[in-house]
Amino acid sequence: MGLGGMSLAMKALPVTSYAPSGFSGSNLSVTDHSISGGGVDMEQLCRTLEALLGKPIVNESRIDAHFDVEAQGSGRGREALMTLLREKLGLTLTPAHRDIEFLVVRPAD
Repeated sequence: MGLGGMSLAMKALPVTSYAPSGFSGSNLSVTDHSISGGGVDMEQLCRTLEALLGKPIVNESRIDAHFDVEAQGSGRGREALMTLLREKLGLTLTPAHRDIEFLVVRPAD
């Protein structure tokens, strides 16, 4: 079940290039105008983007390696982040309907 009937799907464009990382741990910093981190995987990037954008992100990139990333964009806001992901990293967030499992916790009666 998607939240609000819409979720975002992350898809990698064919020109995406990344350098596999030798780091065993990872750190990641994402703002609307920069992304940097070492030993990052796509699931970590998706979770970070979810928190920043307030919407579920489904990883459809098929990238399963850890990688280092450093990219700077220009501008501020959601559109600036989308442009940074697309132009600097070759990733695009596409609105799409997806079934998403999630846990609902309610107080005991």
